[in-house]
Amino acid sequence: MPLEWLASAGEWLHHNKGFFLRGGDEDGRDRFNYELTEVDDLFKPTADLKAEILKHLAGAIEKVGIPDFDLEAIECHATLYHHGSHFAHHKDRDDGTRRLAFCFYLHTEPKMFSGGELEFLDGTMVEANHNRLVIFDPYQQHRVRRVECWSADFLHGRWAISGWIHGKPAE
Repeated sequence: MPLEWLASAGEWLHHNKGFFLRGGDEDGRDRFNYELTEVDDLFKPTADLKAEILKHLAGAIEKVGIPDFDLEAIECHATLYHHGSHFAHHKDRDDGTRRLAFCFYLHTEPKMFSGGELEFLDGTMVEANHNRLVIFDPYQQHRVRRVECWSADFLHGRWAISGWIHGKPAE
């Protein structure tokens, strides 16, 4: 994404950090993060991110190896993983319309945290690099590795806009 968009998104996310809710169970065993659902209603520039995702959609369908589908919607959420945050292995279950999952990473530069990689059961790890878009099969087991952050400021955490690409099987 262009630098202006990244700056705008980062400012908006940080400015609205008070609206993020803690995700996970009481003890934070399976998941401990902060999230803001339904970002589309609040942050209009997600339309630009969705346009970028659409540019990569055909290649992602082929690379992931799923059947083609008729696009219905792209759903966006925002997440923040700060010191100690993680998400245990899981699949992104739903009502059956999620065809692909995605994660778009944002963070300050220099990077002020370690960890936070997206890890799949086969051992593949994807580092949470700034301005990186990752598209994958939502039914593939994955996790977010524990984040260690050297700053108390939430601005320095692992921010992401993530979500799902919904569709019906192609006719």
